[in-house]
Amino acid sequence: MKSTTMRSNPKLRHGMRTCGLASWLAVSVLLSLAYSSQARADLTLSFDQSTYSILAPGQMSLISVYLTQTPGGVQIGAGNTLRTAAVNLLFNSPSGIASVLTATDVTGNPAFDSTSRSVSATSASLGETSIAGISDLSSPLLLGTFKLTGLAIGDTTIQVSSLSPGPSFGTSQGNFIDPQNIPTATVSVVPEPPAAVLAMLALAICSLCGWRRRKAAA
Repeated sequence: MKSTTMRSNPKLRHGMRTCGLASWLAVSVLLSLAYSSQARADLTLSFDQSTYSILAPGQMSLISVYLTQTPGGVQIGAGNTLRTAAVNLLFNSPSGIASVLTATDVTGNPAFDSTSRSVSATSASLGETSIAGISDLSSPLLLGTFKLTGLAIGDTTIQVSSLSPGPSFGTSQGNFIDPQNIPTATVSVVPEPPAAVLAMLALAICSLCGWRRRKAAA
């Protein structure tokens, strides 16, 4: 009933989504104090790709982060749902190549009831809370999407990890089971093809089409 009320009240839902990441962390810390059960599950983070390309500075690429579960340890399921999740994306290796510019460039999974976002010059964080809990991890769970904007030509390495300090992935039974892995991916900001090259390519295509028409007519 509580979850239904939140979903049917746009103002309340909007207020939850706009609360600061600091508030989300405070809730996480309080939960960690309320429950003494510390456990480890085989939860892993991953990107949707190992490499991303951004065509010229000013253009963008979407980076999706997923959560998966393998057998072993405490399991997330119908009797032990995932209530909270939070990740931090770093894009500072090196910095100045690509960046998440604003908090609006971070999008959570609508399956969660509330989200909190924070962006700095070298990182972007996403915290999420589900009232009912997420029970199905039979396939990778999308945690969120980060829009990365190219700043300069070059390559940079991005990485994602559980948000720290403190536990970030909490369950309905009071377990905190943060993923231990830190996946990386490469983001390349490449030069935009010069206008002259594009014009020559268009001319070549037109010439090829004309040759095919003449050949067909013959």
